[in-house]
Amino acid sequence: MKNNILITGSKGFIGKNLLQALIFQYKNYNFKTISHRSSDKSIKAELIKADYLVHLAGVNRPKKKIQFKDNYIFTDKICKHLSLINKDITIIYASTAHIDKNQKKRNKTLEQYTLSKKKAEELLIKCSQSNKVNLYIFRIPHVIGKYAKPNYNSVIATFCFNIARGISINISKENPFLEIIHIDKLINQFMDIISSRKKSSKVNILRPHQFKVRVSSIAEKLKIINNSLLKNYIYRPKNLFEKILYSTFVTYLPKNKIIQKIKTNYDKRGNFSEVFKSKDFGQISYFTSLNNIKRGNHYHNLKCEIFLVISGRAEYLSTNIFSKIKRKTILSEKSPQIIRTIPGEIHSIKKIGKKELIVLVWSNEIFNIDLPDTFS
Repeated sequence: MKNNILITGSKGFIGKNLLQALIFQYKNYNFKTISHRSSDKSIKAELIKADYLVHLAGVNRPKKKIQFKDNYIFTDKICKHLSLINKDITIIYASTAHIDKNQKKRNKTLEQYTLSKKKAEELLIKCSQSNKVNLYIFRIPHVIGKYAKPNYNSVIATFCFNIARGISINISKENPFLEIIHIDKLINQFMDIISSRKKSSKVNILRPHQFKVRVSSIAEKLKIINNSLLKNYIYRPKNLFEKILYSTFVTYLPKNKIIQKIKTNYDKRGNFSEVFKSKDFGQISYFTSLNNIKRGNHYHNLKCEIFLVISGRAEYLSTNIFSKIKRKTILSEKSPQIIRTIPGEIHSIKKIGKKELIVLVWSNEIFNIDLPDTFS
C-alpha cells in the first residue's frame, strides 16, 4: 500500500521541485497539498490520511512585515489539529540556517523572518513531545537550482537572471561566503527519511549543506559561463559545484539566448560551420558537400581531426607525402565509423552517391585564421 505525503508550500521553490520528484521519480507515494488558505475541515481531513507531512510553507519577503506571523500561525493550526487526532505522523519541516547565525549582523526583515521560523520550530517541538509526531527540522542554507525566483530570496537566482540579461549585479560585503545545497540533494534527503520509514522519538535538527563558496567567486563564474554561451564555447566545469552552477544558469536564460544561430560559410563545395569550441577540448564542426569536389586535400603538423559521416557516402583518401602510399576508405551513414587524420599525411574527403554529404568533424584545437596549421 502506498504511503501518503501531505505537502505545504507546494507552489514555492522547494515545493515545486518536491512535486516534480514525486510525480516522475518517486512514483510509489500518494501526495496531496494544503496551504494556509485551506479550510480547517480540509486540513484536518488531509492530516488524518497523511503518513508524512513535508511542511515547506513560509513567507520570505512579504509586502508587510506583519505577514511573517503566517510562518507560525499556520504551523500552530497544524499542531492543534494533530493534537486532536493524535495520529502517528512524521513531519519534515523546512526551517532556516539563519537561526544558527549571529543575530546582530542581520537586517530587520531577515531578523523577523528568522524569529518567525524559530517560533514555528518551537511549536512543532512542543507538538512532537505531546503527540505521536516524529519530527525532522531542516535548518536549510542557501538552496541552488531550478525554479528559484530571482530578486526574491535567492542571490544566486538573481545573479543568474541578471547576468543572462546584461543587468548589473550587486555583491554584498556583509556576508562574503554562502553555505549552499543543491535542490536535488535536499529533496533526496527528505525522501531518504520518508523511504526509511524509521520512527524517531527525539527531535532531529539537521543542518544540510554541500558547499561553502565566496559570493564574489560565484558571480565571477557565472560571468564566465555567460561569456562562453555568447561565444559558443563549451564550458568545462572543474567540479560538482561548477556543474550545478552551469545547469542552474541555463534555466534562467531568456528565450532569445536558448536558440543560437550558427555561422555558415558557403562556397562552391558546400557549407562549413563551427559549432562548439573549447580551449582544452578543441572544436566540433560540420561540413556539407553538394557535388563530387574533394574537400581538404591538405595536411596538418599538430592538428588532429576525426570525421564521422552522418548523412550520405564519402570516399576518404589519406596519402603519405614521401612513400606516396594511399589509403582509401568508404564512409557511410549506413555503417557509421570514425576515421582519424594523421599529422603529416595529406587527406581529402569526396562525396559519392546522390545524397547530400554531411560530415561531423572534431579537431583537437580551435581554428585560428592566423595560425591555421593547414597546408595544401
